[in-house]
Amino acid sequence: MKTLLTSPLTLLTALFVLAGSLSVHAEEAKPEAVGLIFHADWCGSCKVMDPKIEEARKELGDASVLFVVLDHTDDNTKHQAAMLAQKLGYSEIFNERDGKTGAMLLINTGTGEVVETVTRSDSSESIVEKVQKTLGKS
Repeated sequence: MKTLLTSPLTLLTALFVLAGSLSVHAEEAKPEAVGLIFHADWCGSCKVMDPKIEEARKELGDASVLFVVLDHTDDNTKHQAAMLAQKLGYSEIFNERDGKTGAMLLINTGTGEVVETVTRSDSSESIVEKVQKTLGKS
């Protein structure tokens, strides 16, 4: 006896339906803040910052923040990062950084302004405070 998903056409149809329902949910989720992380694998500041950002993300739980890594490790990843920044509407900020890594810019999506900058000297607690300030919650 054949199951419903054994037919390639049925499986493909199911994937399109699932993808369509996921995109609807993704469109509904609108972040109040964006954290643009300017990262490179070779960046010493990034290596110090990354675990602190991860800890802060855990502490923030379901806060309405979209964290976006703009990877400057090599020419290919930098090109991908530039396209992502453009798609998100942050080309100007991306270009102003001029390839500098080791920072996270926190942007209030309501105003479009950079509210805070996170650097290697920030603790996970101060990152949480900066995110909350960006969200207007402190």
